[in-house]
Amino acid sequence: MNRRKFLRRTSAVGVLGLAGCTGSGNDDPSGTDGGSGGAGGESSPTTTPTETQTPPPTVTDYDIRTVETGCRTEDERASVHKGDSAVTITGMITASNPCYEAVLNAVTYSIQSDTLQVDVGVERTGEVCADCVGAVEYEATINFADGPPGSVAVSHGGDRIETGDIESGKPADAPMLVESSLSVTNVTSTQRKTTADATFDEDENKVFVTGTIEGSDGCKTATLASADYDPSADSLTVDVETVDREDAGTCTQALVYIDYEVTVTFEGGVPKSITVQHDGRGVMSGAHGSASASAPDDQS
Repeated sequence: MNRRKFLRRTSAVGVLGLAGCTGSGNDDPSGTDGGSGGAGGESSPTTTPTETQTPPPTVTDYDIRTVETGCRTEDERASVHKGDSAVTITGMITASNPCYEAVLNAVTYSIQSDTLQVDVGVERTGEVCADCVGAVEYEATINFADGPPGSVAVSHGGDRIETGDIESGKPADAPMLVESSLSVTNVTSTQRKTTADATFDEDENKVFVTGTIEGSDGCKTATLASADYDPSADSLTVDVETVDREDAGTCTQALVYIDYEVTVTFEGGVPKSITVQHDGRGVMSGAHGSASASAPDDQS
């Protein structure tokens, strides 16, 4: 997984200025009311309260990261989540092969239409990869001052993509991730294939992942790098990585194969899909009843 981040400040954002607005008053310096005075010929001044204008949203910064790459199995997509001060866009864009990462071609905000326009593109990584049409999954975050925009338009390489907008917060029926943990169950030097398998327990609101990850030497153990839940996609991503044991002394140089168990606990249900990564590289993905897969043959 390529996690290269592209961060640009507002000096690169095309944000239009908005002139302040004030109420209109009587321009007659005498302050008379069109010649109609009160008793004794005295005039009454006309007063108009000053109009206040709510400041428009302002882009403060933005970035994009590549979540995962692989061979395309579905159409391009994008989903928008609007929080109190940020817009998050998750999606998938195709490339000529999987050796690409996502980039932001343009981020602009129109005050007139109160619309954020985001164009996502791809950039070659220079790696050697599979001979197939690539799928680049990404997550872009645009931060705002004075609240998010009224609407968001997403395009891929200039072509508009239909989005599933979430006006605020997470979907009402989306589960909430409570906690996650990993335990190592076995370590062996006997050669095995790296695998992962997931089970969804809807009664306990838990997701279990069992797998085997390869360590480069006898000092390695497994740890849970991250367990991230995306409510807009209703998807859980689990990343298991190898690290040196804290008590490691002199270790063998032979490869080791580490069995592990991950438990992720939710409230309000379980996600509909899961992706498991080993050291940032995708191992398996699936949904209820079909979340069992092995790593590619070149990882065995």
